[in-house]
Amino acid sequence: SLADLLERGQPHLRAPQRSGRWFTARRGRLTASHFGAAAGLCNVASPRDLHRHLEAALCDDVAYDSDAGEAGGPDADWDDGAHENENLSRGVRLEPLARDAYSASLCSDVEETGLWVCTEPSWLGASPDGLVGDDGLIEIKAPRV
Repeated sequence: SLADLLERGQPHLRAPQRSGRWFTARRGRLTASHFGAAAGLCNVASPRDLHRHLEAALCDDVAYDSDAGEAGGPDADWDDGAHENENLSRGVRLEPLARDAYSASLCSDVEETGLWVCTEPSWLGASPDGLVGDDGLIEIKAPRV
């Protein structure tokens, strides 16, 4: 199952998304949220901008251990077009509602999850919006239409 595979192969931080511990664990890692910039597909930040940001995060000795919540964290100064803006704040607000609606429509539990870090290379990570059953995950988007 996906859950078993993830448990065996990936260290899992069970801190809630957007908590201080979650921001700290993401610091200096290439995460799914940054991948558009890394691949050169972001019109706001280049791969070079991302590299500079990640390098600075690794070299910075400031500890990010407070529960900064959605208004802060170590990426607060990073703008890759996906960071804090009105649309992202809206998505963060709607995520629990969307997760509950998805769970109800499938009659299946959706387990909230924290950060999953690759064992090799350990600088990669992702935070799915939920694990679905034994073999699925959900990534929630809340576009304005």
